[in-house]
Amino acid sequence: MDLHERIAELESKLDAMSHECGMMLGLLNDIRHYHEECTHDDQMHALIPLEYVSAINGFVERDVDGENPCPLTDAFLLSVRAEGVDLLASEAGQMAQVFKQGSADWKRWKSIVFFAVHFAAQLRNGEHVGEEGNGR
Repeated sequence: MDLHERIAELESKLDAMSHECGMMLGLLNDIRHYHEECTHDDQMHALIPLEYVSAINGFVERDVDGENPCPLTDAFLLSVRAEGVDLLASEAGQMAQVFKQGSADWKRWKSIVFFAVHFAAQLRNGEHVGEEGNGR
């Protein structure tokens, strides 16, 4: 893939992510305009139509039966996390070089490298997404 193709691919991904973010911003803007305010027990509350609450839940919770409205954004965030783990693998590899090959310290650092490389691959594949169940 040449540079122009790579730039076009990245622009396409950025456009898709912008669309995903635009959907959420549109939803938040609608809520801002179509909510009602009330006071209960001396506290201010906002009444939001249930359809907006359901839409927000779709974005936040990633309901098992629902469709992920932000797959590209989630993939990007997982990729960023994986890049951080790649940096750890690289640093651990450099530390391993300080020690004699086969020594206990060398083995410790090498095990970190292998674990980090494997973990980064899991992140990229969406196999390990953490407690929240998505890329965020």
